[in-house]
Amino acid sequence: KYTLPVERKEVTLDPATLDRYTGTFQLGPLKMTVTRKGNQLFARPGAQPEAPLLAEAENRFFVRGVDAQLIYSADSSEVTLIQ
Repeated sequence: KYTLPVERKEVTLDPATLDRYTGTFQLGPLKMTVTRKGNQLFARPGAQPEAPLLAEAENRFFVRGVDAQLIYSADSSEVTLIQ
């Protein structure tokens, strides 16, 4: 059985909310850095190029074209990668 990918819809978050999600996070053996440039978050997993993070809810982000989500804890101290 094949499941079609879900179309993700982007929402806009204010800069103060985005700032809560910046920092360096440990995802298993991988260290990921999240930064904000203007009204956009960017993730840099390890030494890979940075990619824009798009919000689909206040604490849930995705990268266009990648079947993965980043979900932040309620206090923004931890992030979970779902692939």
